[in-house]
Amino acid sequence: MSQKGSILIISLVLLSAFLVIMIAWSRFASLQAHVIADQGVEERAFQASEAGIEYVLFLLNSGVLAPDTLTYFIQEIVGVSDSVFELTFSDQTASSVTALSRGYDVNKLDRCQEIMVNIKIYSGSISSSEYYVDSWTHKTDTLCAAVIPSLLPPLPAPSPMPS
Repeated sequence: MSQKGSILIISLVLLSAFLVIMIAWSRFASLQAHVIADQGVEERAFQASEAGIEYVLFLLNSGVLAPDTLTYFIQEIVGVSDSVFELTFSDQTASSVTALSRGYDVNKLDRCQEIMVNIKIYSGSISSSEYYVDSWTHKTDTLCAAVIPSLLPPLPAPSPMPS
């Protein structure tokens, strides 16, 4: 009779230990899921800020705008419904500009990625000039006070250069 009682106690102890391990494992798995989701938000925000810089280079190199005519704007990334970039400009001259691109994942607007670049003109070619990124700084894990007024309508696509 005492052997049957001891097997019951041993079974309850093992079951309790297994339960504790499973609870700890589920909390760990839940934490990992949150970390992975946050990494996705950070990556989308970085890609959006990078797209902002690429857009500025496109506008400059296509001749649509000059560095001293760039103004603040917000652009939703075409085809990507959950990303947006915000551009601000400073130190504007006829041959260079400093651009700050903040990329956001619209699902978490209080977090952003910032890329600040100094864009200069390269006049190595006789026939044309080309703008390039002279220096850049990336701020990660930035808390942003996103002021994106209901996602402004996207800017019109620049018209192609006449050939």
